[in-house]
Amino acid sequence: MNIKRISREDIDKSKWNSCVHYANNGNVCGYVWYLDALTKDWEALIEEDYGSVFPLIWKKNWLGRKNIYQPELIIEGALYSENILSATRMQHFFEAIPTEYKSLKVNISNQAKIPNNLGFKVEKLSRRQLILNQPYDGLQDGFSTAFHNQLAKAADLQLQPASNLKPEKVVDFYKAHAKNYKKENYYAYLRIMYNAMHRGWGFANGITNKKGDLLAVYFFIYSHGKIMVLLPATSKEGKAAGAAELLLSMLLQTHANKPVYLDFNGFEDIGIGSQEQVYYQVSK
Repeated sequence: MNIKRISREDIDKSKWNSCVHYANNGNVCGYVWYLDALTKDWEALIEEDYGSVFPLIWKKNWLGRKNIYQPELIIEGALYSENILSATRMQHFFEAIPTEYKSLKVNISNQAKIPNNLGFKVEKLSRRQLILNQPYDGLQDGFSTAFHNQLAKAADLQLQPASNLKPEKVVDFYKAHAKNYKKENYYAYLRIMYNAMHRGWGFANGITNKKGDLLAVYFFIYSHGKIMVLLPATSKEGKAAGAAELLLSMLLQTHANKPVYLDFNGFEDIGIGSQEQVYYQVSK
């Protein structure tokens, strides 16, 4: 198996993006534009003529040593391949990682067969997803009692949808109301959203009260048969009023009966009946 190391500057973006697009485990986080939006510090391992690609996203520690890490805005990535993610392929790629990297932590699809003799720690993690290929009435059967109660509150309070929200508005609201906000990611958030919107893949949904005050915002990205949640946030008033529940309910009504997944991307499912999706974290 011919695996070569290549710098970011020398990557053929068209071939790379084609591999991610057609990969059995492809997702939006693997595209060059998404990786570039997060950081300039990455290189790659590539099999043959871009049949498999492995972004090596790195940073230096306080001693100046380079470590491969898992960015929080990529819940699952590492090796993307148009081929089967066999134990042999996984082993060859991990053995090809340059020795200058002193530690590693990456999240990998559950399609991958992790070889037992890697000498790496393998931890099973999970995320939440919901398949939307049934009528809205059927999706409602999965709602928790609390979710139904919150929808009733939103109706009583006459909450309204908000559209045409600019990325800056989304990030500022997320900054004000989400515990997961990281100051150092501010411009990465904006770059990802603007890139997704430019491609027609991204959109923001919001909910306001009768006065027009924003109560909840979710940004969504379409890719690979999934609608991925990015930067969900709800204000204190919005949590009491059922704003996020109304926002998600409206999304489901729009996309019901479609063969797509709503992917919570590591964020919380607030009661719509999603299922657990396993993936792996490999570290050394």
